Amino acid sequence: AEDSLPHMEKMYTLVRVGCTRPTQGWIKFNIGRALIPQNQSATCALQAAKENGFNRVMFESDSVIDVDLIVKGCPPNHSCSSIVSRINRLKMQECEVSFHHIYRQANQIAIRLVRHTLTIPTSIHYLNNPLPGCIILLWQDIVGVLFNHRIPL
Repeated sequence: AEDSLPHMEKMYTLVRVGCTRPTQGWIKFNIGRALIPQNQSATCALQAAKENGFNRVMFESDSVIDVDLIVKGCPPNHSCSSIVSRINRLKMQECEVSFHHIYRQANQIAIRLVRHTLTIPTSIHYLNNPLPGCIILLWQDIVGVLFNHRIPL
C-alpha cells in the first residue's frame, strides 16, 4: 500500500441521492446531460406539457451548468442563449416551471433514454414498454433506493 499524503487528500462528505416523485399537481421531466440537446428537450417538453393541459412543470437535470443558465441567466453571447430565452418565454406563458439539479446517480433512466434517442429518428416517441436495462432502474425509483455520492468540501 502507498503512503498517504495528508496535504493531497481531498475532504468529502457523503450524501444519499435518489429519484423522488413530483409534488402532487406537477409533472416532472428528467433530462440528461448535454447542454444544447437538453435545453431543446426542455423546450419540447414545455410545449407538450402546455398542449396537454399541464401548467406545473418540474425539470431535473444532472447538469448544474444548464440549470444555472436557465435559473440564473444566460449571457447573450453564449451558444445556448436563444434556447434559454425560448425556455424562459415559455415559462411565462401561464406555466409554473421549476428547474432543479440532481446528481447523476439519480438520473440513470434519463441517461439511458438519451442514449436510446441517438439511435432513432428525431421525433416525439411514446414507449409502451421499458427499454432493456431500465426495468431494474424503474424498480429502484419506485421503492426509493438511494445511492451514495461523494461531494468535495
